[in-house]
Amino acid sequence: MNLEPVNPAALPSDVATAWRAGLRRGSPEAALTASPEWYRLMASGEPSRAECLAVRAGGACVAVLPLLDQSWSLDFRVAGLTLGHRALHILRVCGGDLVEDGLTEPSLRAVWTDVFRRHGDVEAVWLDHVAEGERSRLVLESTRGHPDCFARVLQARQPHSYARLRAGEAGPARSRSTRRRVERYERALAARHGEVRLVELRTEAELNEQRTPIETLMNRAWQSVWLGYRMDLDAQMPLARAGLVRSFLLTAGGTAVVFLLGYQGHGVLCLHQIGYAQEMAGFSPGTVLLSRVMERLAAEGQDLTVDFGSGEAGYKKHFAPDVGSSTRILVVRRTTALHSLLAGYGLVTSVDRAARWTLDHAGVKAWLVRRAKRRSGQ
Repeated sequence: MNLEPVNPAALPSDVATAWRAGLRRGSPEAALTASPEWYRLMASGEPSRAECLAVRAGGACVAVLPLLDQSWSLDFRVAGLTLGHRALHILRVCGGDLVEDGLTEPSLRAVWTDVFRRHGDVEAVWLDHVAEGERSRLVLESTRGHPDCFARVLQARQPHSYARLRAGEAGPARSRSTRRRVERYERALAARHGEVRLVELRTEAELNEQRTPIETLMNRAWQSVWLGYRMDLDAQMPLARAGLVRSFLLTAGGTAVVFLLGYQGHGVLCLHQIGYAQEMAGFSPGTVLLSRVMERLAAEGQDLTVDFGSGEAGYKKHFAPDVGSSTRILVVRRTTALHSLLAGYGLVTSVDRAARWTLDHAGVKAWLVRRAKRRSGQ
């Protein structure tokens, strides 16, 4: 086994073939977020911090590692409160999963040896979306007893929701009660604020034209106010120029109500982030927007996988009937200090799970979320 640095802008033909085959074996959203086009854009900002490695075994390319050299914060949290954090120097695998076609456990063991020896200052390799099952077992087994590294599962079986649209078929079926509820919300929104319209945004010019309402909505959303998320619209422009942005803005009477940032390519539409005006929360604007979006996508009559992302938000069951799961894995350089750090992190995580279970069953978590949404709308 050997690792060969390759230029993602000019891939050798066998590497390109292996990359495409690896994407077909991976999770649906990886067809976009682990693609060569996506990686080139992610790496374009700081090309010196990107390295793409082809894994060869017996001369044949069996995997590709699109790596991004980054600093990543390992946060020690209990019930949403941050007790501390530790910045780690990591290599993040773009797309979060292995892009492989026939990679064996012995070959992957050799990959870890080579990667950690090539990058002496790197503390870990971060795979944040490894497909549950054979792929996750391959990663974990390849590090078992490894002299240079060990693996830690940071989150197992994280649910991931999809809707698969097929040409000539209606979209995912929704119950009559769900359809009626959405229709009531939309009628009430129109009656109070005016005609409801869905505006599609794909180009740099279209995003810039709506810059003010987009940034206002996203930066007033409760996730922004309470979790620190900020919309950087300029960061979306390279993706828009590459034709990968597909976003939607719902307006009522000409006023922006809710914005959905999405990316589309390789037969996948990834719904990345949503934000809405909190004073409109009573009209369930996110549900109205998603209903309109799914109707438009179904009417286009094309094969498309709509990726609703990780998590168990209740609205997803109405639009995304297909659920998969993935595992977040950190492959860590084997040192005493890092082993102790991850052991402590595991202890804090166990306390966090117990605290969250208690808050969930006591109804405190739901109350805090409602309070956060109300306050962010003030």
